[in-house]
Amino acid sequence: MEIFQKIFLGFVILYVLPVGLVLIKKISKRTRYFIISIPVFTTLLFFGFLLIEIREEKELDKKYPQINNLTFEERPENVRDSILVLQDFMIKISKGWKDNEMSYEIRKYRDFHNYFTLNRYWLGKFEDLVHDSVFRNLQIPESKKADWINNISEDIVPFDTLTQSEASRFINLIKYLDSNKLNSAFLHKGRIGLQYNDSLRIWKGTDFRSITIDTLGFSNSHDYEILDEKGGIYLIKYNDYYTY
Repeated sequence: MEIFQKIFLGFVILYVLPVGLVLIKKISKRTRYFIISIPVFTTLLFFGFLLIEIREEKELDKKYPQINNLTFEERPENVRDSILVLQDFMIKISKGWKDNEMSYEIRKYRDFHNYFTLNRYWLGKFEDLVHDSVFRNLQIPESKKADWINNISEDIVPFDTLTQSEASRFINLIKYLDSNKLNSAFLHKGRIGLQYNDSLRIWKGTDFRSITIDTLGFSNSHDYEILDEKGGIYLIKYNDYYTY
């Protein structure tokens, strides 16, 4: 259910109950006014906070205009080519997993800077995993194996589907895209998306921004707006942001 449907349903419930109570004849006029003032006050409060949030978002967009513009360190065409190769690797790695979906992230939080996660499972510091031989033999930690097997796959050595050279290329792609402000990627329905400028979101409070190279079928077109496009890469802002 989309966010606006949820809001509409919430307001219906918020108003139907007080109106029903007001219709009871035994309730005094003063009590009726009090009951009906509750949803009215709540509505005003909601829209007040919504306006404040919109204003704050606009101020952040002005302060950090790069959040709404694609500004890579490398040529967009080169970044796009790398994303396409990464997509192929992610499809190969996740084949046979539940829903064939996959995500990774190099986290940018102060306490967990450069920690690597796979489908939100912590695997350790990325710099400790970057040797291709270590990477290919990497196992899901013992404490998370049961959960991984239940929710993701029975394969607890997720990167062993790659050859040695592919593992090395995969690592280099992750590094390369991270240096171009793309620190995490997710595979959904065979299509790749990436989080853009996530450091600004974490440290400055800007909204989520995503990148895709294929807007057809990736998500409902009503769910997002395209902010920028360069070299076949689309910068997207979701109207109702969802996590992958």
